[in-house]
Amino acid sequence: TIPNPRLRFKANEDVRIVLRNVESGMLHGFKIDSLDVSVAELGAGQVGSVQFRVPSNMGIHEYICTPHSAMMRGVIEVTETQ
Repeated sequence: TIPNPRLRFKANEDVRIVLRNVESGMLHGFKIDSLDVSVAELGAGQVGSVQFRVPSNMGIHEYICTPHSAMMRGVIEVTETQ
């Protein structure tokens, strides 16, 4: 498993995640199933982004790299607004 950063956002925060694929010959994507958020798989040199509002309830949500979900994953922590 490749360690990915723990992302922390405040409840109800507007967020934009930018995915930039700097690897040649490998696709990468981004998905948070529990929030219905995703960036399509990108080839080398491609950039994609997604904007969403963080849910109001605190908790943990897993994110994955769509073609490599068994190895490339991390968590998003939703914290209080204050």
